[in-house]
Amino acid sequence: MGIRARPSNQSTGWHIIVVDDDQDLVDTTALMLEQRGLEVTTETDPQAVIDALDDGLSCVVSDYQMPQMDGLELLAAVRAEDPDLPFILFTGRGSEEIASEAIEAGVTDYLQKGGQEQYDRLANCVASAIENYHNKRVARKRRRQFEAIFENAFDGIFILDVADAVIVDANPRACDLLEYSYEELVGTDIAEIHPEDYELYLDIGRTLIDTDSCRRIQSICYTRNGDAIPSDITAAPMEYDDETFLLTIMRPQSPR
Repeated sequence: MGIRARPSNQSTGWHIIVVDDDQDLVDTTALMLEQRGLEVTTETDPQAVIDALDDGLSCVVSDYQMPQMDGLELLAAVRAEDPDLPFILFTGRGSEEIASEAIEAGVTDYLQKGGQEQYDRLANCVASAIENYHNKRVARKRRRQFEAIFENAFDGIFILDVADAVIVDANPRACDLLEYSYEELVGTDIAEIHPEDYELYLDIGRTLIDTDSCRRIQSICYTRNGDAIPSDITAAPMEYDDETFLLTIMRPQSPR
């Protein structure tokens, strides 16, 4: 049966479980973490951690040597359900072999039990691991949201490599507007789309990336068949696959 450590002065909203078959040790670990501003649930049965995986866990801190299942077996069970959930092995039995196996199995961090300094390290590891986990989840969510907008937008959206002056991605609307297939448009030189203001377009793109700013311009885009489309272009830098590119949104101007 899990017990909850005394609430900290400031709630983080994090759900941290510490599991150790020794009730005194698990209570001590929970108390030490709680004194450092973390809220902790304790368990003496590793199965309770597995049962709680659907409850929105933020981090697992586990002992290694437990009778029901050891820390590495628990880690494997957790990784089967969530490959990224922070899992810290906090054990009194340390060896290079165990550490190596834990790292290979995907442990977030490995610490040996000890005095106050080790509890400080543990608290820092927990906080850092949860923040990284949260940031990755937010990034994935934003990526999914962007992809949904990208695929369904009424405006043409392009991702440009300004250094190589080519289009690296384009949404379906962009392909329709410029009368290219996706395979034809990706890899196309920007000069094919903006022949009249090609150099100016690239200069603006470099400036926006260097200054991390956004700008709206007017430009004439040309279709695959050479038809001119006067357009309003909104451009800004964006991180895409760990590189910085120029995101441009093309909206054809309404006839006056």
